[in-house]
Amino acid sequence: MLEIAVILSKELTRLLDDYYSCNDPNLRALIHSDIQLLSKALMHCELPV
Repeated sequence: MLEIAVILSKELTRLLDDYYSCNDPNLRALIHSDIQLLSKALMHCELPV
């Protein structure tokens, strides 16, 4: 599960960079949605079972 959390964390970092460098409001909204989904997935990976 740790490997999945690392992958999600790296992707989340990349999306945050994309979000802050993006000037298109529509694309920014889509990136924001992806960020929210990945954040939730990452939280589930880090929760103890």
